[in-house]
Amino acid sequence: MSPDPDPVAVLTDRLARLAELAGTSGADVVLITPGPDLAYFVGHSIGSHERLTCLVVPANGGPSLLVPTLERPGWTGSPVERMDVSIGTWTDGQDPYAALADLLPADARVLSVDYHMPAVHALNAQAIVPGAELTLAGETIAQLRMRKSSDEVTALAAAGAAIDRVQGRIAEWLRPRRTRWPPTSRRRSSTRGTSGRTSSSSGPARTAPARITRRPIGSSEPGMSS
Repeated sequence: MSPDPDPVAVLTDRLARLAELAGTSGADVVLITPGPDLAYFVGHSIGSHERLTCLVVPANGGPSLLVPTLERPGWTGSPVERMDVSIGTWTDGQDPYAALADLLPADARVLSVDYHMPAVHALNAQAIVPGAELTLAGETIAQLRMRKSSDEVTALAAAGAAIDRVQGRIAEWLRPRRTRWPPTSRRRSSTRGTSGRTSSSSGPARTAPARITRRPIGSSEPGMSS
């Protein structure tokens, strides 16, 4: 069994390939905000809501990460701290887009943003660069994400095998004429709260119970073996 890959090496390679693809696509810099793409490239992502968090990946030059000072502790211990990525902060009351401008290449004109960037951040990023053109980086990022490394292929194969094992046992759990109605003991336990008292349908913040049917499962239904 091969050892697990070094996450820092994997992420660093992804950033290098993103920068290369950015250059060939005509982008001067790729800007990525919190979401699955940010996690893919730096191994971590924290939703910053209206505050700007942005990964800056120039076609030429080193990458950097801008995060709100308030949320900087949430990045402690994440892989990006061990990568060759400069981490900068901005504080409430400061202009985050001015801080972003300081991280952009001096000659950057084509800014390529990921699909998850809020419009307010994308448009303000464009506004800080006179004559800037805004493009989408989604297709460029997809080119990287659709090509799996051998380790990713191995992990996907393991996940698929686990699903197959579950699927192979469904017939053990589903039987014709068995109803979806849970046993009495389960019904009682599901209506009790942490205090051990039976919950009622009245009172604030009550969630609606799941709809349960007594209809028997038919032998021709999906999941039933013939």
